[in-house]
Amino acid sequence: MIDAGYGASLRLAEAGHSLKNLRSIFITHLHSDHVLDYPALVMNAWATGLKKPIDVYGPTGMQAMTDQVWQMFAVDIDKRVADEGRPDPRKLVDAHEIDAGSVLDDATMKVAALRVPHPPFGDGEAFAYRFQVAGKTIVFIGDLHSFPDGFTEFAKDADIMVSEMVNADAVQALSQRIGNGDTLAKAILSHHVTGAQVRRACNRREKTGAQPPRARRRSFGDRTELDRRGTRRLRRPCGGRTRRHADRRGR
Repeated sequence: MIDAGYGASLRLAEAGHSLKNLRSIFITHLHSDHVLDYPALVMNAWATGLKKPIDVYGPTGMQAMTDQVWQMFAVDIDKRVADEGRPDPRKLVDAHEIDAGSVLDDATMKVAALRVPHPPFGDGEAFAYRFQVAGKTIVFIGDLHSFPDGFTEFAKDADIMVSEMVNADAVQALSQRIGNGDTLAKAILSHHVTGAQVRRACNRREKTGAQPPRARRRSFGDRTELDRRGTRRLRRPCGGRTRRHADRRGR
């Protein structure tokens, strides 16, 4: 699981995944829209029969957040352990505070992290992830306001790259609706990448030979369309592979 925003546990269940089989959670940063469902995710996994440990990876503060989950649900946990014979979930969730470099390397998956700039978070408080699993490489960018040095190498040879992309019109409408006006809009727009920035990042990957020549196609332009899930799908994907872009609506 990558990030745990509002509704994460419900969406996993709707997709037919058993929460008790969850083994890893990777958090990009600690903005609430990326962790709001973290308590629900671990508690629902436990409620549906969790028996094996979940490893949670994230920036500094991940351990404190996990400890606070246990404090918040201490009454419920203690009573259910005693009354229902459940295992103690506090012994089944292991939080790891990470930095750039290798995060996980086992028989099934390799995971690396890259520091990314995402104000107002400081250096080392927001990350992109690279997953190597089942013969594929997947790069999940998370939130950032620019692509950092080292990103081209980090994303080299990726089969799939998942990036956010700010929707300026939606942000302006949201800020006016909330009532914080230009201050909120300016903050949000300065914290996230645009479609043009994503396009340039993909072009840099192609120029370095990140993908075999036969797999290259024309880099995507600005033409996008919204699918029913509110994400932007690029009609002309970078490197000839589909790229999904989270449509940032005030996050």
